[in-house]
Amino acid sequence: MDLGSQIRKQREDKKWSQQVLADKLHISRQSISKWEQNTALPSFTNIVNMSELFGISLDEFIKSDTQLVEQIDAKMKMSKMLKAIIISALITFIMFIGLKISSIDVYNISSYFTDLSAVF
Repeated sequence: MDLGSQIRKQREDKKWSQQVLADKLHISRQSISKWEQNTALPSFTNIVNMSELFGISLDEFIKSDTQLVEQIDAKMKMSKMLKAIIISALITFIMFIGLKISSIDVYNISSYFTDLSAVF
């Protein structure tokens, strides 16, 4: 059973209208309609909230929808990769700024070490 059908089934079991569920999730009724028709997917936060409202485990709620599970996995992988890229860029930027602040001429670094040895 896909997620849209699962949402509809659980909502109807509770005898809730789309508007009632939407009010409980603080979203529009149109969002519920799109989810049930499988034209849009709810956010992970809304999926967790619905599983709590329906009184079923998250696993039971989504495990039959393999497309959703794959999409969540892909988003998590992308998030990890994006964090790694941002951290790498930040480290590179900080190193570059550090070199500029210390006014070391990267192209003439041997003179820096010669001057440094004269001090010691």
